[in-house]
Amino acid sequence: MSAALSQFCGWAWNTSLHAAPLVLLVLASLWLFRGWLSPRWRYGLSLLILVRLLMPVTPESALSLWNLAPAPAETAALGDENVPGTREADAPAPYGLSSVGAWKPDSHEVPPTVTAASNWVPIEGEGALAAPQAGAAVPSTTGLLLGVWLAGVIALLGSSALRHTLLLRWVRRNAFPAGSELRALFVRCGGAKVELLEAREMRTAAVVGVLRPRVVVPERIAEELDDEQIGHIFAHELEHVRRGDLWVNWLIVFATSLHWFNPLVWLGMRRLLAEREIARDHAVVRNRSAAGRASYGHTLIKIAETFQPARLSPGAAPVFNRKPEIRRRIDMIALHRRKNSLLAGLFCTLLAGSL
Repeated sequence: MSAALSQFCGWAWNTSLHAAPLVLLVLASLWLFRGWLSPRWRYGLSLLILVRLLMPVTPESALSLWNLAPAPAETAALGDENVPGTREADAPAPYGLSSVGAWKPDSHEVPPTVTAASNWVPIEGEGALAAPQAGAAVPSTTGLLLGVWLAGVIALLGSSALRHTLLLRWVRRNAFPAGSELRALFVRCGGAKVELLEAREMRTAAVVGVLRPRVVVPERIAEELDDEQIGHIFAHELEHVRRGDLWVNWLIVFATSLHWFNPLVWLGMRRLLAEREIARDHAVVRNRSAAGRASYGHTLIKIAETFQPARLSPGAAPVFNRKPEIRRRIDMIALHRRKNSLLAGLFCTLLAGSL
């Protein structure tokens, strides 16, 4: 069991190491090509980070940027030809040592690489050296690091599961079916097959539940917003339902928990969530006129003034969770225009192949 955990921890470390340059490259690309990439392609680029973090095995590629780094075998081949073990004529070290210089097996002298303080001991009758004794510093350090990593994974996954459970319990206790007028508007927005609930003391609108998604809105939403603004909220939340974003939420939680020690992973997942909200806004206004897009932007402003940001939860997709992101979403709507999708597609393909 410990061997399997050690291998799993090693995979997480190596995956995090290889994903770090991808995170930096994606973030730089989103900034450099912000005037060229459409919101859907920006979200697709961000998804590459999540896919890379969860890939158990990566395919070999001659175009990989990692090929620029010399392999360990190639590095060893560059050593001095006089070093024992680098020529075929040199016999392998018989006592587990990588190099013992000119020391002879039948000599009673201590090899140059072994000191009296070492925990290597002679084998009786042969004058050879045995393997390190159990309990050496390296295994204990490895066990400590494995324990710390595993504790972090369990803590993050456990807290996410607890938050999700408490959220569902709160919805069961405080939510009730929406009124007929609100339900009729919801159906006109395309939510005929999705349950609509109103909740007392609800701070914002959100999709709740993975297996049975429900749209939950504040009880007095009809008193705060007009029908057009409520329709915008319904359209945005139904996009989350259609795209299966709550399943993606759990993948993000799982990836972040496995790689919790890497700050670039947290940064990449936050950018992924931000780009997803912009992509859902873009899906709502894509086929609307300039006046329709302006009206949607005013709705976002009204939401920021009326509702409160919701705490991120793996089992919910709120209409917004951070007020600074609202301004960026409005800017993207105001700058809405046709992008060069072909260029974006080629760029994404090259990016995926290079890393």
